[in-house]
Amino acid sequence: MHCGPRIARRPNEVVLLAAPVLGSTPQAAAGQLDIFAGGPEAGLDAYRDVFEALGTPSHVGPLGHGGDSKAGGEHRGHRAKRSDRRNGLTTVPAPTTFALSLAEKDLDLALVEGGIPNGVVAAARTALASAAADGLSDRNLSAIIQHLHSSREAAL
Repeated sequence: MHCGPRIARRPNEVVLLAAPVLGSTPQAAAGQLDIFAGGPEAGLDAYRDVFEALGTPSHVGPLGHGGDSKAGGEHRGHRAKRSDRRNGLTTVPAPTTFALSLAEKDLDLALVEGGIPNGVVAAARTALASAAADGLSDRNLSAIIQHLHSSREAAL
């Protein structure tokens, strides 16, 4: 992960963590987010009580690894049972916490706010609209991957 010169010059007493989450507002309110903290483990330990108020934090490696871990969880559409998460032994289907329809709405907003009409955001929006047309609006974001694979195979 490239952090740039301003972050590289941060004072020593400042701890930088990147901690993406799996879940949304209801899970945060219930303290049930899965939190993937990347950065110094001592930083997570220092603020663990804050993270635990929102859910279950896991240290996943150096800065930048949190996003990779979150993406892996969304891609699989599964979440490790809390008791087995550290060992990575067992997975159970995760409930939909961020449906395709919400991602489609977010991309609509990005386009209204200045997204390039033929750029990456527009292409992602088109893919989500196609998935919605196939009845996947209420599915987890990971459903887009299956949809793209089956669309590609149908085109061949």
